[in-house]
Amino acid sequence: PTALGICLALGAAAVVFGVTLNGHAKYVRINSQPGCAMSWVDILHADADAAICCPASVASSLDQTGGQAETMRADSASSLCRAASRSTERVLTSFAGAWVLPLAPWALGAADEGLHRRRSPGVSGPAVRLLLYVALMFVRTLLMYKAKNAVEDWVQGDEGTNCAYAALRRGGTCKENWNMADHVVLLMLHHIAVCGSELSAAVARAKERQENPTLVAELYVSDGRKRV
Repeated sequence: PTALGICLALGAAAVVFGVTLNGHAKYVRINSQPGCAMSWVDILHADADAAICCPASVASSLDQTGGQAETMRADSASSLCRAASRSTERVLTSFAGAWVLPLAPWALGAADEGLHRRRSPGVSGPAVRLLLYVALMFVRTLLMYKAKNAVEDWVQGDEGTNCAYAALRRGGTCKENWNMADHVVLLMLHHIAVCGSELSAAVARAKERQENPTLVAELYVSDGRKRV
């Protein structure tokens, strides 16, 4: 298997593992309650009106108001607060994190090819790879995010307000409509697919250099002529 396939498989396995661990609860963010940095509600359980408060420091504290949850749910909620408070998620889902950071492996690969002044026969050039990556990210953003969300909203219609936590949400609606996990798609396509593709290219270049250590490289001089 290629490095890209391995990276995609590992990413999918990580997503499935996370869903398995958190499959017993469905947390929806609500308006921050007094004294809370963030507030959430578990809509899959009867006491969905019990707001989960994530305080400013979530290392060892978790406050719940409106009812007592099982120990398993409390532990899961504590993990939720810790995960939601990390800066890593905010960086990866920002414009810079979603569009600039994924291209860092490409920049390293292009620099490697430039330093060695040679291109492996089975690897596309840096410009071609960059165009493919940018096209992939535009497809994800425009079709799999914007257009997909518009279709989901049109097919499912407006969400209702007949739930205990509606007044706590921005807009005053329940979380009833199904929504594809956009951040998972972002992770798989922008970060893992691009990084895995560049890893595959790097492995191919290293293998070619190892098998052909005396291969004559073409050097490009400033006047555009080639010399060997």
